[in-house]
This record gives sequence, structure tokens and C-alpha cells, in this order.
Amino acid sequence: MSVRYSFILPVYNVKEFVCRCVESIERQKDDNYEIIIVDDGSTDGSSDYVDEYSKKHSKIKVVHKENGGLSSARNEGMKYACGDYIIFVDPDDWITDDYLEKVGNVVQANPDADIVKFNFYRRFSNGDCVKKESNLKSGVYSREDIESVILADAICYEDFSSHNIMLLSAWSHIYSRKFLENNSLKFVSERLVGSEDWVFNISAYCLANIIVALPDCLYNYDERDGSLTQRYVVDFHEKRICLYKTVKSWLIEHNMYSELFSRRLSALYIRMFFYDVLDNECKQKKDKGEVVSAIKGFLDNPTLEECLSIYSRRVFNCKEALYLFLLKHKLAKGLYFLKNR
Repeated sequence: MSVRYSFILPVYNVKEFVCRCVESIERQKDDNYEIIIVDDGSTDGSSDYVDEYSKKHSKIKVVHKENGGLSSARNEGMKYACGDYIIFVDPDDWITDDYLEKVGNVVQANPDADIVKFNFYRRFSNGDCVKKESNLKSGVYSREDIESVILADAICYEDFSSHNIMLLSAWSHIYSRKFLENNSLKFVSERLVGSEDWVFNISAYCLANIIVALPDCLYNYDERDGSLTQRYVVDFHEKRICLYKTVKSWLIEHNMYSELFSRRLSALYIRMFFYDVLDNECKQKKDKGEVVSAIKGFLDNPTLEECLSIYSRRVFNCKEALYLFLLKHKLAKGLYFLKNR
């Protein structure tokens, strides 16, 4: 049966949150949707829970699979989706009550849109809420606009040390199912690249003909204590190198690896090294000597040398200039102190 929207919820050991997420979907005024719950080999009773829960909710379809990670669960869900539009929702988050009303108005006015993008709320366990807005201004972007306005900044801003980001989480977008299927778009495993949403959306943006950006916050992201984003990640630097190489190869394969994109991609890796790799290493709370030793090992890699040789920008920020100097001269102690000052 054809439906308008397919919500894909990848479930792994989040039994206590599934109900909140599903109920937020069921509160929508538009009921032309299906909910596909993909149980990714849960071990906390989530598998039995979603089976029982689905018996009371006719719009829910449950798919069980062996554990393979978030990306594989989303890819599996897409196989079963019948909706005109694909919507990814993490089951420990929830959508706003006017989600489908706002999205429906957009897709009705722009039936050829490949992607609709929106903002979100970041919810904290202490009750605080922060409105997270992308730097992409609201509006309708044609293919020409995407190439001239969006893509370079989506990869990385020229000033890598700034906090400007495009916000490329999969759950902050909806996608035309035909667009995804016609371009064979799938998620790369987060176990390989660490940021599967970013890779997926860069690929999608490169192929899209129309993107519509909304100013509205339509999603509630639950920043729970102990969530994945707050944990130490093993082999994190290797994942960031793989991310860089994956996107570079994809751009080359699709004849899009321009001088501009190569500079922005090198800026991305340099940014990730400081804000992600060093942050992750400091999360271990090891003594200074261990952290410095790890950083020293990270500095000795050809990807960093390649990116430093490509990246070129007149530096106005003193911290950025110092950071680049420390990277170029492989001064691990200096990077440690700069990160922890």
C-alpha cells in the first residue's frame, strides 16, 4: 500500500524510549505514514518489546536483523519503505507535533524537492533546551544554487577553526524515496567512518536537484548522559582518515573533486583532528604522557601531510595560526596544551 511518509526507526537497546518516539509520530494530524522499526539485534528486551508494541499499532512494521550498527539498520529499513518520502528518526529522540504539517506544506509546494532540511532542539537531561540552527538560510535551492552556495560549505567552511556548521544529521532532513533509490544512496557504516550521516548527506547534496531549507525546529534531539557522542571511541583517528578518503574517492568518482572541494575537504580533516580526534583522546582521562604519546602517533600520517599541503588560507585567527604551526612541526606537547588550556 502506498503511503506518503515512511518513518524508519533503528532500535538497539533503547526499549525505554521507543514509546515516546512513536507517540510523537502518532500525534501528527496527517496520518498518511508508516513506521518501520528495525531491531538491530537488541539484547535488552527491545526485540520482544517492539513486537508486542506493534500489535497495538497498525501502522508499525517490525524488522529484525543481526546487529550491524546504525547504518546497516537504516539501510535495511529503506528496503521495506513504501512512502514517497523517507524520514529517519532515532528512537531515543522525538519529533514536534507540527512536524508533518510543516513538512507537508513544503512538499506540496515543491513536489520535485529531493531533500527537505530543517533545524532541531537539543534537549538536555537537566531540562535545558537549545535551539540548533543550521547556517543554511531557509529557501528553495536549485541545482545551480546547490553547487554555488551549499556544497563547499557543507563539506567545511574555509575557516576551519570557526564553529560554523551546516548540521548534516540524517534526522534533520527528509528525502524523496525515488531520489534515494534512483541514485542508490546508502549509509556507509559508522564503524568505518564514524560520521555516517555526514558522508550520506554530502553524497546526497552532490546529487540533488532541489533542496528546500526550513527555518523551523521540528526534531528533539535527546542529549542523554552517557550517550554515544559523549563516549571515548576506539580507533577514532582511523575513522576520521577513512571518512576523508571515502568522500575524496566519491567526489573523484563523480567528477566533482575540484580545487575548491579539495581545499574544503583538507580543511575538514584539519578541523576534525583538533575538534574530534584530540577531544576524543582527552576523554580517556589518562595522564598527560599517555595522551601526548598518542597524539605524536597521530601526527605521523600521510593524510595529515596531504591536507596541510593542500590547505591554504590567509590566517587571521591567532589560535588557528598556532594550531597549524604545531601540526606542521608535529609538536604533540604543544597540541596537548593548546587543547587543554
